[in-house]
Amino acid sequence: MIASEDGFRDAIRASELHRSGDDRASLIDLPGSFTWPITLTSFILVDAAPPTAAKAEPAFRFIYWCFMNGDKLTQGTGFAPLPPTTQAKVASRLSAVRPADGRVVNFTAF
Repeated sequence: MIASEDGFRDAIRASELHRSGDDRASLIDLPGSFTWPITLTSFILVDAAPPTAAKAEPAFRFIYWCFMNGDKLTQGTGFAPLPPTTQAKVASRLSAVRPADGRVVNFTAF
């Protein structure tokens, strides 16, 4: 077996990450003939209560842009595309951030 984008994708599809959107789900040693046994999820940590929306907006815009454009940019690099359930969570989680100044973080404007 050789590590491949298809093997990573199969591991994601066999996991709770894909089935239920549980981003804490393990991708290690999942069943399937072609699933790659050592597949990992990467995480981005952000402050859930930044001091101001203005300070959070550049980083949030970059994160949102990456999630919206990353799949097509990483094709052929060995990174597997994210399941739609995971992509849908990005905007929801970024929207849940509440800066101390009370403003809403506008992360969808590029």
